[in-house]
Amino acid sequence: MKFGLAFNENLPSKEEQDRYFGEMKIEMRAKGLKSKDIKKYIEYGWLFEIVPEKEANFKLNFRDGLEKLAGLELYASRYELSSEIIHSTPLLIYSNKEYFYYMTLLSLYESFFRLENVFMSLFSKNVSREQMAQYQEMRKIYYAQLVTIHKRELKTFKDLQLQWHKKQH
Repeated sequence: MKFGLAFNENLPSKEEQDRYFGEMKIEMRAKGLKSKDIKKYIEYGWLFEIVPEKEANFKLNFRDGLEKLAGLELYASRYELSSEIIHSTPLLIYSNKEYFYYMTLLSLYESFFRLENVFMSLFSKNVSREQMAQYQEMRKIYYAQLVTIHKRELKTFKDLQLQWHKKQH
């Protein structure tokens, strides 16, 4: 964040800005990056802090960096489409609103399932057996309901896709 502030000239003094640029250049050199990579380093350089050095085979971008390291490559087409929408391309105006409604809804459920899995993994390591049993009892109720809803919405989405496809032919 401090490098981003320096890059955008949002620091109280020129001296502080220069100091951060100096730090950033040292860090970048140590990682084999050139000055042309400065913007990418500001945006994605934090990935170096969370990835073990021996596994640091990634690029400083979304697709070949963050997405790859998170193991979410199967969502690449959704991310790409979302990026098109959010960056106000013509797709925003001419898109099928119902399609994006379902894509968003299904992505939300799937994100929840992944997050809940991470939560449960961490929670189980930090609570008593009794607390874990209570959580699992509660989970049996809500998780099954969410899976059922997700399956229903996914089926509706697939049925609509078939209808849209038939209309085009």
